[in-house]
Amino acid sequence: MTVKMLRTSKGSPDGAQVETYHEGQVYDLPPSLARVFVTEKWAAAEVKVVVPDTPEIRPPAEPIESKPVDAKTPKRKRGKP
Repeated sequence: MTVKMLRTSKGSPDGAQVETYHEGQVYDLPPSLARVFVTEKWAAAEVKVVVPDTPEIRPPAEPIESKPVDAKTPKRKRGKP
């Protein structure tokens, strides 16, 4: 889990070695340690935003011609043909 430290704190990522995490720095920590830092408000969780690749938008190869709409289009009859 990625967190940004809000204050300098010490913690153990593996339960054996103690490390110092500095205010303003971003760290990728084990979830258990990150939860402690965030719960105690010593760090803020960083959200990774992934933007998917979007296809390139291209103009049409040939111009699209607009056709006038005939206002007197005959109505379709319902029922038997």
